[in-house]
Amino acid sequence: MEFEHRIQVTLLEQTLPGSFKKENIWAALMHRAHSPKPFLPGLENYSIRTLNQEMLERTLDFGSAQIEDTVQWVELEWVRFTIKPSEQQAGGILTIRLEEPTSGDFFLHFHYTLPLSQEDEAFAGYLKSAYVQTDTDTVNIIQKLLNTLAI
Repeated sequence: MEFEHRIQVTLLEQTLPGSFKKENIWAALMHRAHSPKPFLPGLENYSIRTLNQEMLERTLDFGSAQIEDTVQWVELEWVRFTIKPSEQQAGGILTIRLEEPTSGDFFLHFHYTLPLSQEDEAFAGYLKSAYVQTDTDTVNIIQKLLNTLAI
């Protein structure tokens, strides 16, 4: 299944002057990669197994499920989360692009690539709805981080 959508990050009536710069939004996206707990409901713990200038590998502990993923990025452009397939789940890829269609007007473009079985296809609408909600929550957390400059 391929699925994508965009969410506006810059809501001018809700922002502190100067807080929504491309570099600050990027720092918040990197915060999501390096410190995922606020962004992933149910995450109990995590560890970073490998870290360098262009990627990191993590283990995410959700209690009953352990997920391994690789996070790659091109600075100020995109970040990609690739979930390693396991017995518990089929894996998948989420790419988040930082877009600025007009000066100072920022969006996050979420693109999912998920392997779905025939049985899972019936849940595609539910999955899309859940991802949109999770991504909306992510943008809300980023907006709060930026408004408090807590990144």
